[in-house]
Amino acid sequence: MKFIYITTVFLLLLLTTFVAAQDSSCAGRPPNQLCLKPMNVGTRGRGCRPSQMWYFNERAQRCERLNYLGCGGNENRFCTLAGCQNSCI
Repeated sequence: MKFIYITTVFLLLLLTTFVAAQDSSCAGRPPNQLCLKPMNVGTRGRGCRPSQMWYFNERAQRCERLNYLGCGGNENRFCTLAGCQNSCI
């Protein structure tokens, strides 16, 4: 009886892990909400350091360059192309 209980628990854990792995690679999952925000280059100002960054263009469904002005803006801003792609595609 104990063996059946332990085996059942193990199989349920294995199944849960498998389902979670499938969900994370599901192409139809809802997009990361920060990726849906519009491009925002931020503002200039004292102490702001402009830099080239990346944002997700929802209409084109790809990551594009962003000339960030250094302050403000929104969360749809990534330091690298890979970071943008990993979060949004």
